Amino acid sequence: MMVGAWFDRARFGAIFRLWAPAATAAEVQVRAIGTPAWMPQGAMQQTTSGYWEHFAPGVLPGSEYTYVLHDAQGRRHERLDPAARDTISSALSLSANAGIVIDPSWTWPPFATPRFENLIIYQLHIGAFSGRNDHCQTWPARFTDVETKLQYIRDLGFNAIEFLPIQEFCLDRSWGYNPAFFSSPESGYGSPLDLRRLVRRRASTRACRAVRRCLQPRGGCR
Repeated sequence: MMVGAWFDRARFGAIFRLWAPAATAAEVQVRAIGTPAWMPQGAMQQTTSGYWEHFAPGVLPGSEYTYVLHDAQGRRHERLDPAARDTISSALSLSANAGIVIDPSWTWPPFATPRFENLIIYQLHIGAFSGRNDHCQTWPARFTDVETKLQYIRDLGFNAIEFLPIQEFCLDRSWGYNPAFFSSPESGYGSPLDLRRLVRRRASTRACRAVRRCLQPRGGCR
């Protein structure tokens, strides 16, 4: 079941879904970008197998959110969403971080994956993929920087790219093997939209196929 927070264009609002089987009640609170005040969005409804869900009309992509959970002893716990699809940063403190509502709507161009025996894979680290004598002016590099260098990789003879871990990790410079949020791309590299554009760009230009390395079993921030 999909979890996190995403914009529903048909209903013009955001869907929030959380797995919290030990909670006796759950709420979601939202704030617009650049505003300090949290706005309660009402109680979430418990569905099945420990999931909670809420639809908030009028909440737009880019809105920030956290959850408020209640336990059997009546205690209140404000929490970040571990399944957020985007976050402000890798910080685990509520004063410095929040989940971000994404817009999942996207049109992907048609593509055909090369047969396994034909794959020639170029493995790269997004943050380190800029440096001496290139045109990129950012360090660490971002998804948008890698997008401008796809043809370079293709010219070397590769037909696929494998990204070293790109999920949100502690701090802004790392190999990526210390993830903080498994479903959110590293904020230092760019937004989920930037990542989609990179993947779509390599498909539309037939430069390379994209492969992502996932690190679900391990975590890096406490």
